[in-house]
Amino acid sequence: MVAQCLRAICGVGLVNAFMKSFYNSLGGGANSVVAGYSKGTTLGAEIISIFMLVYTFLSVVDLKRSLRDSHIPSSKRSRSCIRLVLDEFLRLCLRFLTILKQLVT
Repeated sequence: MVAQCLRAICGVGLVNAFMKSFYNSLGGGANSVVAGYSKGTTLGAEIISIFMLVYTFLSVVDLKRSLRDSHIPSSKRSRSCIRLVLDEFLRLCLRFLTILKQLVT
């Protein structure tokens, strides 16, 4: 999770450095719903995209596939996979709460 936060900070720094006019015009990022789409539609799209990402990730790191040729022990692989999936799930929950807060206010 720390690596994800550091990656996000570096990404914001790069965008701010190389695309300052876009960064300032958007207030630092896309934090609102585009005209023509409801907040429910964007929430649904976010949930579907996260599901697809997690499903793809789990398909790639499936422990029952190609363990024979793996150099990483299955116990370590399963722990790292679970950690990554939980990180992604927590990110989805935070996005959901942010959108829910926008719906309420």
